Amino acid sequence: MVNVFFDFATEAEISQELGHRIAQQRIKKNITQAELASRAAVSISTIKRLEKGEGATLGNFIRVLNSLG
Repeated sequence: MVNVFFDFATEAEISQELGHRIAQQRIKKNITQAELASRAAVSISTIKRLEKGEGATLGNFIRVLNSLG
């Protein structure tokens, strides 16, 4: 399913949406930010920034996604 949202969104809006989706998945899996940070080998502040939509490096983004499965 293609998400039309991304066709018209700004970079900031996309970052916020992706951060929201990461937070949803983390919560759904009952994982704390600290546990996700540990699993992804990133800092808790990286997880917080990512979930707020403030961005992260591509490498950190991929590590977090892989850690969420």
